[in-house]
This record gives sequence, C-alpha cells and structure tokens, in this order.
Amino acid sequence: MIDKLVTISLRAFSAIIVFISSVLIARNLQVENVGHYNLMLNVVTILAVLCNLGYGTQILKITSSHISDNPLGVRSFLGTRNRIVFVFSLIIISLIMGLSILINQDDSIFPNNSFLIISTTICFAALLNNFSSCIHGANKFHSMVIGQNILIPLSMVVFILASSLLKVDLNLEMAVTSYVCAVIIALAFSYLVTKRLFKEKEESAREYIDIKTEPKANLDFLSVSIMTIMQSHGVLFIIGSSIDVKEYAYISTALKLANVITFIYVSILILFKPSFSRLFHEEKHDHLKSTVKKATKSILACTVIIIVSLFLFSKDILALYGNEFIQAEPYLKILLIAYVINCIAIVPMNVLLMTGYQKDVKNTFIFSLILSLILAFLLPKFFSSIGAAIALVISLSLQNAISFIIFKKKFGYYSF
Repeated sequence: MIDKLVTISLRAFSAIIVFISSVLIARNLQVENVGHYNLMLNVVTILAVLCNLGYGTQILKITSSHISDNPLGVRSFLGTRNRIVFVFSLIIISLIMGLSILINQDDSIFPNNSFLIISTTICFAALLNNFSSCIHGANKFHSMVIGQNILIPLSMVVFILASSLLKVDLNLEMAVTSYVCAVIIALAFSYLVTKRLFKEKEESAREYIDIKTEPKANLDFLSVSIMTIMQSHGVLFIIGSSIDVKEYAYISTALKLANVITFIYVSILILFKPSFSRLFHEEKHDHLKSTVKKATKSILACTVIIIVSLFLFSKDILALYGNEFIQAEPYLKILLIAYVINCIAIVPMNVLLMTGYQKDVKNTFIFSLILSLILAFLLPKFFSSIGAAIALVISLSLQNAISFIIFKKKFGYYSF
C-alpha cells in the first residue's frame, strides 16, 4: 500500500513539474515560438514511436512474465531490441539531416536549425521507452516514474531557471537544446536502473532460456503504437500545419494543461497494467474482472475534481502562462470532453492490449485513425480553430470509446 501511495505521489509531482515547465516555456518564449516548439515536439514524438518499432509494449509483457524465472533471457531480449532501435533511429535522423540540406529554409514550417537539434532526441526517446517498459514490467514503479515522467520536465525547469539567473534570454534553439539534454539525463538514469535490476536478478538466475516472440505479434504492437500516436500527435501536426501558429500555440497549451488528467489516470494504470496480463494468462478471470473495475473506479474518483476545477477556473489557470494564453479558454473546455470519455474507457483499451487482443485493437484503430485524420484536415478549414479543437477531441477519445465497446463484447462486462 505504501509503495502505491509513493508511486501516485511521484506521478502527482511529475504533473506539477510538467505544468511548471510548460508555464516557464510559455512565459519566456514568444507565442509564435511556443507554437513552433510544441509542433516540433509532436513530430519528434511520432518519429520516436516509429523508431521504437512497437518493442515497448512487448518488453513490458516479456519482463512482467519472465523477469523472476529468466532474467538472462529478458536481458538478452532487451539488448537485441535496443540495438535494432538504435540503428533504425540513426537511419531516420540521417534522413532528416539529408532532407534539411535539400529543403529551402523559407519552405520549412520550422525556424532556424531548431528541428535539426531536437531530432537527435528521436533515438534517445525510443531507447528510453524500452528501458522504462522493462523497469515497469519489473514492478519498479518509483524508478520508472522518475526516469520517464519527472527527470525531463525537472531538467527543463532547472535549465530555464539557470538561464534566467544568468540573465540569458531563452530563445527557441536554447529551449530545444535544453530538451535534448533533459531526455539524455532521463535515458542515463533509466539505463543505470535497468543495469542494477538485472544485476540483482541474475544472482539468483538458474539458467538462460532464449525468449522468442512471433514477428506478427510485434507488428500488431507497432501498428497499435503508431496509430495511437498518430491519433494524437499526428492530428496535432496536421492541425498545426493548417492554422495560424499563434492559434496552434493556444490549442497545444490548452492540451498540455488538460494532460494533467492523463498523468492522473496513467499513474493509476501503472499500478494495475502488469496485473492485466498476468491474471489473464493465469486464467484468474474473476480476479481480473474485479481488478478492471477497481482501476476504472479509481481513475474516475481521482479525476472528477481536476476536470471540474479546470472547467470552472480555466481563465485563472491559463493566465499563469501569460495573459495572451487566456484566449485558449474555449479550446480547453472543448478538450475536457475527450478526457471525460478517456477516464471511462482507458482501462478497457489497455486490458485488450495486454491480454492478446492487440489485433482487434489495431483493426478498430484503423477506422478511428482514418476518420480522425480526415476531420483534422477538414474541420479547421471550415470552422477554423474551434474546428481544430473538435477534431482533436474526436482523435483523442474515439479509439478508447471503440475499445470500450469491444471490451464488453470480449469479456462480457463493463469496466465500471
């Protein structure tokens, strides 16, 4: 119980640090540069997920199932996947740098050399995902939260405050360079935690057993990962390319603020997610049912207050980013609709993904992804920024809403 409370506390602290870092960035950069910064992060996130090749979820499942009886096999599995991710990431980064030489700067949607700087995080972020998944699968929740959720925004806060104390004006290139350094710090921490984890487990290991997985299953994980990220960050990229960069800054800032809710339900999912796979494969279906319902009720209980507070005091909270960002109020209120849906439906989607139904999730994602991308392209053209916000709501919540229905058909009960 104490471990769970510490994990939730760490996640709450990470949400606060993320909020502080986003406020500092918004107050130190011009509104246009905030839009460029957020848009570049979206592109890098998409490419990092692509370069991860779906190994993150696979590593989580393998680690949770075999870390106790076959740590040597898990270590070999992780090492092989990391090498593949590293090589593939370098290829992508090389292509980006090559294209930057061919594309005229005036034709680029990103200013200066900022995107070239931040693109180096593609490799680091993809590897960080693997190490974090391994730590998560070994139930080292505290270390996982620190490495994946706290160190990056905390490092950003330190870098921004340091530049302020040194009386150095923060510009876009400095901001993206700070982000690169923050991701490297988080990766180094996660690597050291993983190394220590295997050292402890291997002392009692009896023998090495090679862990094999079906390539087709990994393709399903990759497909789901790409479609999931495209329904959020991909849609954001299309929206950012379609509307004024200032309006995009307002929408993306509203989304970052609303993502506090995501931090809360992901914090709770961290505690339950490994159990979904374990209980299903142990055929403890009654225990799985009670765990699913407990997870959903916990999420709803913890998010209601935040959602209501963001709705009632949206202007006051947005003013912390700067007076200009009060214009993001209508976007924030629209986006909260998606988070209400997600709080209800996020558990079923994760249960399906962790219990062998990733193909079903992938197939439903195809429909929701296509619809989301079409709406992201069309709605901003007809309804401007409000249309963009509506498209974002659909893209953020549709996949979970459909998974909610599939879960009822597969398991025979609702998740609450």
